[in-house]
Amino acid sequence: MLILCSHDKEQIARWRAGLGGYRGRYRVCETLEDLASDGRIGQDDLVLLDMDLCRRDSARILGFIARHTALRVFAFSSLHQPEEGAAVIEAGARGYANRFMHPEVLSQAVPLVEGGEIWLGADLVLHLIKQNSPLNGHPVLAQDQSTEGILGRLTPRERDIAYRLVQGKSNKIIARELGVTERTVKAHLGSVFKKTETRDRLQLAMLLKDQV
Repeated sequence: MLILCSHDKEQIARWRAGLGGYRGRYRVCETLEDLASDGRIGQDDLVLLDMDLCRRDSARILGFIARHTALRVFAFSSLHQPEEGAAVIEAGARGYANRFMHPEVLSQAVPLVEGGEIWLGADLVLHLIKQNSPLNGHPVLAQDQSTEGILGRLTPRERDIAYRLVQGKSNKIIARELGVTERTVKAHLGSVFKKTETRDRLQLAMLLKDQV
């Protein structure tokens, strides 16, 4: 189940436009208080949180995410700056994106976050690489693991997909650029994560930080 948390009807409409595959699997709440008191939310649920609920007090949003660790939060911001995104992920959110994300991109992002990945824009990925920040249980790989040695385990196609992924490109865009299906990209990506011993885009980006 998805919980769409926003008091802005236009924002709810934008989300709904990208959630056609989730019809009947989401509900709306309008305040942080309603979200915190909703006893129906379980570990498998995902909250799409509009940060404009507290735009003048972003610390309140960060504090809420940090306190409610049982909630899986995907935060959406109209500010959308790398520094804010880093703080949101560090507080415990599972994703950070532009509030005006295109519905087609949203339809790709939500299933990935539901599946356990971290969703970050290319600008935030590059910011975190520069900071070399191990955030929210997604540490940089151990120092004794050679990047060159690990990448040597990948096929040329897997390397190509890994580099494109770290650049912030979606599976759909990668598939279009390479002339393959999204299913093929997902299959290669699963192999990349397994061979590099990474769990998601952020950890893979940290591994490839000198190659981006």
